[in-house]
Amino acid sequence: MVDSSKTTHASPSKATEKKAATKSKGARKTSDVEKDGFSYYTSASLEESLFDINVGNSRLRPSWDSEQKYPIWAVPNDIKAQFVRHTFVKMGRIIPVND
Repeated sequence: MVDSSKTTHASPSKATEKKAATKSKGARKTSDVEKDGFSYYTSASLEESLFDINVGNSRLRPSWDSEQKYPIWAVPNDIKAQFVRHTFVKMGRIIPVND
């Protein structure tokens, strides 16, 4: 069971949202954005709804981008190593947001 006190829901900045929304999957780079102790990740394709990602004892809740097409996860840097081992990241469903 996931401890609800460790639920992370940080809203990305408007600039981060815009970058995630305007870049197609082919145009996205592999480097991720790191700001204020968070790394930002987004879905590689359009999503119908938001879904949480469980990493260790933490639950990461995404926010929509400005056009409400792509979810954006703000991943604390202290659990980033665990997050990148998640199945959705490994298979390419979730990708890093670039500068």
